[in-house]
Amino acid sequence: MQEKTNRIIIDRREFVTRASSLCSIFCIGSSSLFALFHNGQKAGTFSEKHKFQKDSGMTYEDLSKFVVGRLVSIVGGVAEKVGIDVVQQAVLDGTKMRMAAQVKNLPKRDLSVFTQNFKSKDPFNVNTWTKEIIQDTDSVFEMRVTECIWAKTFNEMNAGDLGFKLVCSTDFTAAEAFNPKIKLIRDKTLMQGFDCCNPRYIFRD
Repeated sequence: MQEKTNRIIIDRREFVTRASSLCSIFCIGSSSLFALFHNGQKAGTFSEKHKFQKDSGMTYEDLSKFVVGRLVSIVGGVAEKVGIDVVQQAVLDGTKMRMAAQVKNLPKRDLSVFTQNFKSKDPFNVNTWTKEIIQDTDSVFEMRVTECIWAKTFNEMNAGDLGFKLVCSTDFTAAEAFNPKIKLIRDKTLMQGFDCCNPRYIFRD
């Protein structure tokens, strides 16, 4: 009986890990997917579009509502069953594994490489958040983020707590997984209802 109970618990944990990681990949990785899609269109990659590739007229806000709505529905339901902390840990574990896989062959893993994405001019990056770079050196990178489409959408759905657990908390894990010498300091996020996010990344050699 005890063995059967343990198997149920293990199966539940495996399900949460896989489901949460998939949601995390889609939510956090969507900027890269959109960048590839837009760049491909601009470069003429799609000489003749398949019907799946035709423009549906979806805005960035529509995309955010689509993603967050399903995230809240699916992961929120799982969290009610097993607890939000279990779901959050599964997402953090998934973030750590994906980041480790992405950076293992990088020739450099310093702060300048880590922060390239924050300075990217790809359409998704430009149109889904508003930020000001306060400091950008070899050892410190600090931003002030005043608009974030994910925070806006989660909060409009009264799910800011879930968004903070599943999205904002991964920033610390991602930085450490990229390079343990990079430390994130942050005490405010839009997701929590503050007027801005104030991430400050410090590289300690």
